Amino acid sequence: MPVELHPYAAPPGFHIFEDTEDQEASIHIDTPFNKVYWPGQIKVPFSFTVALALPEKAGLNFGEELEFIPYREGYMYLHDGLTTHQIAKPTPSSVDKPRITLQGHGAIIGQDDLEQAWIYF
Repeated sequence: MPVELHPYAAPPGFHIFEDTEDQEASIHIDTPFNKVYWPGQIKVPFSFTVALALPEKAGLNFGEELEFIPYREGYMYLHDGLTTHQIAKPTPSSVDKPRITLQGHGAIIGQDDLEQAWIYF
C-alpha cells in the first residue's frame, strides 16, 4: 500500500545511545497517534525501528512478559505500538559501539475502501 510522511507531523527520528550507563528505558506503549489529525479512520497504528548500528547485543523487550527480541543491523522491526515494550540494552553502548536506530510511528487509515499508510514521529 502507498506510504507517505504525514504532512502535519514530525518525520521519523534517530535514537542515538553512545553511553547507556545508569540509564533504564521505560516500559510503555506508543500512543502519539492520538495527537495527530488523520484524514480518515485509523485502522491500525504501528511503530517501527530500523537498526543502523548496534553494540554486541541490543533489541526490544516485548509483550506482557517482556520477551527479549534481538535486533540485527539493517533490519526493520514493526509492531502495533500498543503492546507493552521497552528498549533492551543487555550490552552497554559506547562511542566505539553506539546504538543507533531510526524510530517512527504511523497508522494505516481507511477511506472509502482505500487504505493508505502514513508515517510520522
